[in-house]
Amino acid sequence: MRRMSEPDDRSKPTWRESPPVIAREGCARCHGTGWELAGETARRCTCAALSRLVALRESVRIPRQYEDCSLENFEPETVSQQRALNQAKKFLNAYPHPGRDLFLSGPGGSGKAHLAVGIAREVFHRYGESVLFVDFGSIAGLGRSLSATSGWEQGEWDKVVHVPLLILHRFGTLNPSPDNLATVDELLEARWGMNKPTVYTGGDFRCRDLFRRKPPEGASMTYLFLSELSQQTLMRFLSKVKVVQVAGEGELQSGEPGTSLF
Repeated sequence: MRRMSEPDDRSKPTWRESPPVIAREGCARCHGTGWELAGETARRCTCAALSRLVALRESVRIPRQYEDCSLENFEPETVSQQRALNQAKKFLNAYPHPGRDLFLSGPGGSGKAHLAVGIAREVFHRYGESVLFVDFGSIAGLGRSLSATSGWEQGEWDKVVHVPLLILHRFGTLNPSPDNLATVDELLEARWGMNKPTVYTGGDFRCRDLFRRKPPEGASMTYLFLSELSQQTLMRFLSKVKVVQVAGEGELQSGEPGTSLF
């Protein structure tokens, strides 16, 4: 029986402070407040939508081809896409403590990036939290192996490590060299240690296949990179990350996606 003095997790408040209104400074309609008068009522100024788009592009660094993606306009066409959408919403509802990171795994064109950007957009606007969209291939040279020619500065590494939500896009698109493996290990361990959630996108792989002596035929780059991690890091990865398979129109009738290249 729980003692009266022991805290009850169910009593924790769920209220969160509303994020600040984003508006264009010097707007003639709202004067930078984000609200304009329409008769006797106030409504969001149209400059706010533009300001939010600019903020997503400049602060979150969402690529232009994904800037219109949201969970609202994601239209699942397969069983696995619907399942992935449900998992994305579940991740959001539990944010900032979803319990496990989310890995959206599958072939190109299956909607992984759309869902990841949708999560980023919701966290950025709904909670007012900082989010960073990073292409996996760009992290070479980060961390302790930082080099002057990598194009990264120490401040950039700190952002990737400490940002409240990291979107790590196209996981595995790096040569699994010792330096790159060490950088990824350092990044993952740092974020797990601070309970900072991460959303990954990457090629198709099966967790059970990662312990095979030989890679399966047609193995994705994501699989090949993961399989080169130390067994200790790989076991930590599988315990900390929920892998969700996403497939497009070529999905098998059973609802299980087939093996494909990333």
